[in-house]
Amino acid sequence: MMLLNFWREVFFGFFCLVTLIQLAYYGGLFSRLAFYKTIPKTHSQQQPVSVIVCARDEADNLVKNLPGVLVQHYPTSHEVILVNDNSTDGTRYLIDELRKTFRHLVPVTLTQEAKMITGKKFPLSIGIKSARHETLLLTDADCVPASENWIQLMQDGYREGTEIVLGYGAKVRH
Repeated sequence: MMLLNFWREVFFGFFCLVTLIQLAYYGGLFSRLAFYKTIPKTHSQQQPVSVIVCARDEADNLVKNLPGVLVQHYPTSHEVILVNDNSTDGTRYLIDELRKTFRHLVPVTLTQEAKMITGKKFPLSIGIKSARHETLLLTDADCVPASENWIQLMQDGYREGTEIVLGYGAKVRH
């Protein structure tokens, strides 16, 4: 009986120690997030940007979302490269119409499938090779820019020593 009480106290003490260690770890980890303060930017980076959009049979999404990419307020030069990846819908005609209004739209049409390369790897690599500017901004045909200052907001994510800035697109359910 005495031995059983001793082991209960040892296990309870061990449980308390492990719980205390976990609470300290989580407290330290999440307090950094809770008390994080953004560093104010002294100047805004405005380098020329190439926005790359890959689309395959995305005419409906392009009609809804591409104008938001094309009407960006960005003081430095930018281009929108639209890679038409072997679309069989009306994407080609839509691009022709948009090209009449938006001179910074650069269409790239793929007419052959890349053997052994699946998904968007090949169209994306062609879009990157077609880019005139070193700074690239990648998006998709079904993504809507957050505002007319989206390019500038993405540029503001760069700080000294930053090589990649990531954003996310929240899924909206209809």
